[in-house]
Amino acid sequence: MILSLIFTIWLIISLFYCFKDLKVGAALFLAYIILVPNIQIHIGGSIFKENLFNSAFLVSYFYYAYKNNYKTDFKPFIPFVVYFVICYIAISFQTHTPAAFMTNMLRINAMRTIILPFVIWNIIKCTPSSIFLFRNTLLISISISIVYGLFLTT
Repeated sequence: MILSLIFTIWLIISLFYCFKDLKVGAALFLAYIILVPNIQIHIGGSIFKENLFNSAFLVSYFYYAYKNNYKTDFKPFIPFVVYFVICYIAISFQTHTPAAFMTNMLRINAMRTIILPFVIWNIIKCTPSSIFLFRNTLLISISISIVYGLFLTT
């Protein structure tokens, strides 16, 4: 219960930071994704999942880009978008699973795999010095995961 509260506070802080300082908010969210694989928080009777936070980061990036007059780069993500479009077309040829379920899962996977890398790529493109922040966030988060994994197996 305490750990769940800490994770909820961490996620809310990263969400608020994404509108104050997008680089720090995205780095906090990246660390959260690596360290806590199940992204959902409970507030009252409502459950908020990963797609809500990915969408918030996308909105905050477009606000940040509009405010600072940055150009958004879509080019590296075109192959991934084409892949998801092909998967969406392939849904009509599959009969074992309901189309509504498969469409929802495709949307969830697309939002999970495209939005955060898109935001991080464009932040680094707009402010090249932020690559050090993301690199250090990844190194620290992966190191913590490795140490945790070693202690878990002993």
